[in-house]
Amino acid sequence: EQGEVAVEFDEGQREGRLEFVDPAHSYLRGGRFSSGQMGQFWADWAVAISDRRRGISRIVADMSWAQAFLAPDFVDDLVRYEAQFNLWNQAHTQETVCLYDTGRFPDDLILRLSKVHSQLLIDGEATPNPFHVDLARILAYER
Repeated sequence: EQGEVAVEFDEGQREGRLEFVDPAHSYLRGGRFSSGQMGQFWADWAVAISDRRRGISRIVADMSWAQAFLAPDFVDDLVRYEAQFNLWNQAHTQETVCLYDTGRFPDDLILRLSKVHSQLLIDGEATPNPFHVDLARILAYER
């Protein structure tokens, strides 16, 4: 079974159906994080895949890289980015999962970030988020 997954993985990459981008080439381009820069990253990505897209796209974002940058200015920019990304995400055909390890990030950051997501993955199950806040309101507050 593991060999089958590896073959599908390799085929997916060869056929352009599977793409990996590490933090240095996405979130940390230019050596630092910028919510505006990431907005441009996703806009460029959407254009680049538009001609090869077959069906729905899936984005899985491992956010563990952010643990090393938890200064207040960074946290504000990260929350702003998540709100902006979720607004952008609503306008595009894809499913997205942002992965934050709750054991590695402070509770107050997880709570702030959870407000910008309409669903949460809890114990492996997608659940509507009762604490979801209007994204435009968050962006106005974060300015």
